[in-house]
Amino acid sequence: MVGTRRASPSGLEWATRAAAALAERGVAVWSGGAIGVDQAAHRGALDAGGVTVVCAPGGTERPYPGGTDELWREVERRGAIVSLVPPRDPPPRSGFFARNAVLAAMTEATVLVECPLVSGARNTTTHARRLRKPVLVLAQGFGAPHAATVREEARLGARIVHDLGHLLSALSLDDRGRAEAPDRAEPPALSPPGAKLLAALTSTPTHPDSLCARANLSAIEVAVATLELVVAGIAVDEPGRGLRIS
Repeated sequence: MVGTRRASPSGLEWATRAAAALAERGVAVWSGGAIGVDQAAHRGALDAGGVTVVCAPGGTERPYPGGTDELWREVERRGAIVSLVPPRDPPPRSGFFARNAVLAAMTEATVLVECPLVSGARNTTTHARRLRKPVLVLAQGFGAPHAATVREEARLGARIVHDLGHLLSALSLDDRGRAEAPDRAEPPALSPPGAKLLAALTSTPTHPDSLCARANLSAIEVAVATLELVVAGIAVDEPGRGLRIS
């Protein structure tokens, strides 16, 4: 769930309520930890007793923005904080865009609450579309500040949702409020880069530079796909050695 740092009171309330409803239904709510929609989503999931994940632009031990230490520690206890950079590093210049790519890759759908046409949140929806994952956008009334964003996202193929019930229906949650589970365990669906990286792995740890060439992926694609495979439990990243099949 993503959106602007300068969300309206109604946008923040909707993000909080939506995240809580999803968490109550066993859905893990991911966001970027930023002020505004992100923190409203994390807080909604936590208050509902659910699981939430901060996908951080900097290190996992470097709460960003400042003053969010308490929220991060609570997320750490009841969910997870993930990042592409070393634990104590501040966000690099490319950290926010890389964070957005991870958010899109590691989640089943992206929900956009509110944001202007030019926004980091829309960078996340761009990545989601490239990965052929659903993008859902909260409707805005005619003349609302972010109505142009909704129209543009709809033009690009996003599904517009008008209320909480519409969102739950769009995400295919059953009437009992639980995500439908398959009858048998199935391997996780991987993004195209994740599938390419998995095909390039062996039981011997391989350095990321070698994996870039072997899988024909960029460094950032390998980094995002690595996190995807590790979280899915089908690969192991050995510090100083590289990635291997688990």
